[in-house]
Amino acid sequence: MTRRIQTESDIQALVGQYETMRMDFKSSRLLGTDQSKKHIVDELARDVSAFANTEGGILVIGIETGREAEKAMAVSLSDGVDPNVRKPEWLQQVVAANISPPLNGLVVRPIPLSGPRAGKVAYVIEIPKGETAHQAPDLRYYGRHELESKPLADNEIRLRMNRGRAAHATIELMTFVRLSAEAEFDQRQDELARVNEAERLEREGSDDEVGLTFIPLARQRAFDEQKTRLRAIKHSFDECTIELAIRNDGPITIRDCSLSISTQCDKNTTFTPPAENGKWLFHFLPSEVLRESYTMSGTTRKMVPIRERKLFPEHATPFPGAKFTMSFPAGRPPRECTLDWVLYLDDAPSIRGVIDLAAIARNP
Repeated sequence: MTRRIQTESDIQALVGQYETMRMDFKSSRLLGTDQSKKHIVDELARDVSAFANTEGGILVIGIETGREAEKAMAVSLSDGVDPNVRKPEWLQQVVAANISPPLNGLVVRPIPLSGPRAGKVAYVIEIPKGETAHQAPDLRYYGRHELESKPLADNEIRLRMNRGRAAHATIELMTFVRLSAEAEFDQRQDELARVNEAERLEREGSDDEVGLTFIPLARQRAFDEQKTRLRAIKHSFDECTIELAIRNDGPITIRDCSLSISTQCDKNTTFTPPAENGKWLFHFLPSEVLRESYTMSGTTRKMVPIRERKLFPEHATPFPGAKFTMSFPAGRPPRECTLDWVLYLDDAPSIRGVIDLAAIARNP
């Protein structure tokens, strides 16, 4: 899931973030008057080809980068681009005309800047995932590998050229809800107040003839257990609830697939349930399901084959079982945390992608 960037505040919020599989940063110097058109074309076409041949993405022109832990990170906004010199329509034409075949859905958006950069713009280029392989002017096909644009091997090019003739899907973030330690503690206090009030009302309603109150032992134990849980000390961690969905973005109906997920995260970030041998594995179509049937003699339960599940083109649905809870120190979202997924489709090549959870946790 890549969020839209539409304002200067959106760009400012990227400062401190790493480049990802679906986001790249460029200095506004790339579009300076001292840069030749050939240099601009060569620089941009490789990245546009790489994004289109992978999972699509966003290229932001107007951010200075630095290196941290061998990774590129946004450190500040650039001085900006003069839109009267490098006009949006000129940039759109330069990019679109140098990708072959043409890439439908490519968007170039100028973002006005303020303060000392007033009158200048940053440019955001939104690059959709291509329906085939797209070539740069140097006659090479590029892809995103380890957050860089690199030439694709012959077999990878062939896979992308066959996108329109085979089943294809992507995994995306459907739910991401962050609950801070402070908010969780406040919720428990509210619930504790409700439990105390319920206990008081039950005691008042149990007055006997001599004015004594009595709650059955089982009920009192239930109240005590609830209050013990709710009075626990404030957590030292924040939690994020995560659920993944599968979207059929290809031309063929999907009938079955499996999903493998691994993580690359800071050591203080944990997941529940934990991965087994470093991975989670989910199946779109379970082979059997427990069903109940009712007869005159009672209820029977048995495992029966499940009916075929289908996912039609342009449809999305939660991926069965792909739910997690991510925890990290309170108020300190991870600097690096990704879900690396591999989707194995029936009679189609496997598909890979990355979801940058760290960026989402910092800007939920």
